Amino acid sequence: MGTYLHLFEEEQEQTAHINSAQYREPYFAGVNATYKAHYNHYNYKKVNFDTYKPMHYVENPSKQQAYIKTNYYPNNNTRLIIKAQINAHNSYGNWPFLFDAHTKMVSNEFGMLFNKGTTNLHVRFGSTSTSVTNITYGNTYIFELSQNGLYVNNEFQRPLTQQTAFTCPVPLLLGCGYHNDNTNIELTFSTSYKLYWCKIYESGVLVRDYVPVKRISDNKYGVYDQVNNTFTKATNKEYTGA
Repeated sequence: MGTYLHLFEEEQEQTAHINSAQYREPYFAGVNATYKAHYNHYNYKKVNFDTYKPMHYVENPSKQQAYIKTNYYPNNNTRLIIKAQINAHNSYGNWPFLFDAHTKMVSNEFGMLFNKGTTNLHVRFGSTSTSVTNITYGNTYIFELSQNGLYVNNEFQRPLTQQTAFTCPVPLLLGCGYHNDNTNIELTFSTSYKLYWCKIYESGVLVRDYVPVKRISDNKYGVYDQVNNTFTKATNKEYTGA
């Protein structure tokens, strides 16, 4: 849990020093003064601010069928950590996914979803699944899913008993899920949420480092991956951001 604790401590440090120009300066040297004043997030380490405007978050608005499709295929060595605010009551369907990579092959699943209208959170990892019931919609959380179990805000929630290796047959979606019987994306599984950041590790190596941005050339909102230096905008409909 060392990396997660490091992220959590950095988050607290950022909050404590959010108004400190000296704290921001190493990450924003030479950046437009407006960005310095409003977007003092230390984790934008590889984003070109001439091309992308850093956001506090990107958001899938109420009942909108939109999602971000990554090109990453989760497996048993995947560890995903995501900071998000969930508003499942305003989501489109009854089973809004925060992230998902599954098909009818139930032994190769990796996902997190909510039972709309309740506080139930369900996670799927390989052929195993578990649930917690203490999630409050409208609150912001840091979720972590891996073979070490489910963590919420650095607190252990549930173990996962997956023993065999697996690789998901479809790429990971953020903010939506796949159809239960095939590889089609199920738009009614889209989630109303705010995405602050998402990190994906494989066998302990950081393979995706998503931060929220707006592409300046066309005002498209999405995420920038600081590992592979790629931008991915929302699909089907547009995200917003602030």
